[in-house]
Amino acid sequence: AFAVYQGVIRDVFEIHSWHSAGTTPYETRKDFLVNLDGRVEFLGSQAPEKIRKQYIGKSVRNYFKKGHQSPVVYVNI
Repeated sequence: AFAVYQGVIRDVFEIHSWHSAGTTPYETRKDFLVNLDGRVEFLGSQAPEKIRKQYIGKSVRNYFKKGHQSPVVYVNI
């Protein structure tokens, strides 16, 4: 998974498992007011440095169409 901000990859993660949103403990934030129905989250770890170096800093702007409201984009699935 890529962590993206303003169309640029900021970090890369390996996904270990998927869960219904709001069902795993958070270390960096408390409760948040978001509708979690139909959403999912993952548990994982930072990808190995070799993989992170390959992607961090690269633009993915062309995958996000103007006006697209979803924070998730699936590529090559």
